[in-house]
Amino acid sequence: GPDPVYAAEVEQIDMSVGRIMAHIKELKIEDNTIVIFTSDNGGSSSHTSNLPLKAGKGTFYEGGIRTPFCIKWNNVIKPEQVSDIPVSGIDLMPTFAEIASISLPQNQAVDGTSILPLLTDKPFDLTRSLFFHFPLYLGGGGASKVLPAYDGQENYWRAVPLSVIIKGDWKLIYYYEYDSFELFNLKEDISESTDLSSERKDIADKLLQELFSWTKEVNAPVPNIEI
Repeated sequence: GPDPVYAAEVEQIDMSVGRIMAHIKELKIEDNTIVIFTSDNGGSSSHTSNLPLKAGKGTFYEGGIRTPFCIKWNNVIKPEQVSDIPVSGIDLMPTFAEIASISLPQNQAVDGTSILPLLTDKPFDLTRSLFFHFPLYLGGGGASKVLPAYDGQENYWRAVPLSVIIKGDWKLIYYYEYDSFELFNLKEDISESTDLSSERKDIADKLLQELFSWTKEVNAPVPNIEI
């Protein structure tokens, strides 16, 4: 049912963002300030609904990894401009660097891509694979018991060690815990209700190959000792 505490927290966020926006206006720096509102994970499935997205925060289904991403940039971003091109938090630093006309750091990996053309409504073809890697265990499934425990007991995981690749309309989740994978077509099945890993093994095999090449390239850590 409705959760008044959660509702109050949402209201406080709304009020706080409003105070920041009002202060920017008072300082008369609206035309020289970019405001980005986003989140580090998808919505809570315990307090609210993410439908039609599956599951929520702490999972790697769309309800867990799709986030709000709203940007206000006066005289640059057109009002109500919307894009369905997937972007990620890793794109923020390269974007800020290009906006500020500074070079990217040379002493660390830079995984993202500047999305400045997207913000300025210029032709932009960002064809790439997006990767997610989570080498940990995350319990407390809450309202949505997502993944079964490895030992079959009645405790559930929201996440186990896994890697994810999203390429075009396709998304593959590989579970190190179970040595298995799931394949979804996000264009036709945004709710990730139909696992196509057996039906479209040709696509699954190509995505698995690309995913494992990436984890090897970045030396992604994976737990491999039973305790």
